[in-house]
Amino acid sequence: MQQTYSKTKSKLPIPITRRKTATNEAVTLSKLENENNNKQKRRKSTLFSSTCSRRAQEDKNYNKRLPTNNDHSFSFSIMHHTKKPAIGPTILLKENIEQLRNKNIQDRLVIKTQEEEIKKLKRLVTTNFANKQENIQLELSKKSKMQDKMKIMTLQIEELKIQVINSLKVKEKTEPFEPYSQQIQVLKIELEAIKANKV
Repeated sequence: MQQTYSKTKSKLPIPITRRKTATNEAVTLSKLENENNNKQKRRKSTLFSSTCSRRAQEDKNYNKRLPTNNDHSFSFSIMHHTKKPAIGPTILLKENIEQLRNKNIQDRLVIKTQEEEIKKLKRLVTTNFANKQENIQLELSKKSKMQDKMKIMTLQIEELKIQVINSLKVKEKTEPFEPYSQQIQVLKIELEAIKANKV
């Protein structure tokens, strides 16, 4: 049996390999550093493009309308949504760093607000303490004034007592006390004399 081969040409493209040209150039440190930098830039660009495409796909899937129970692709869509996309360690590290940075900012804001509240409370305490001290000093001054007035009043009362006692002593010396019996006897004698003259 003779094997018959189809004369149709295959439509698959044949990869063209570039021929390596022999170069006698010397390898230097600067060239190696440039190559490493170029490789790192390519990796970053591919990582950035993959993250952008992944996020765009996630947004697209999020914005899609959820299918109803009657839809045949409901189970498939649920399975598709439940699958978590693979996240690289660099992306996780970046996300963790971002979360820590946001937490640090929030903690600083909380500390700042607490410090401001403490300052306000200190001001209130100092003002209240100063006001209380002023009130206490005013009350003490009032009490001292009242005590001075009381002392002056007691001295005046003492002086009045002395004056009254002295005035009473003077009256006793100038006007001796005469009993009423003697006055009655004098009046009786005068009446008897008047009666005798009439007779």
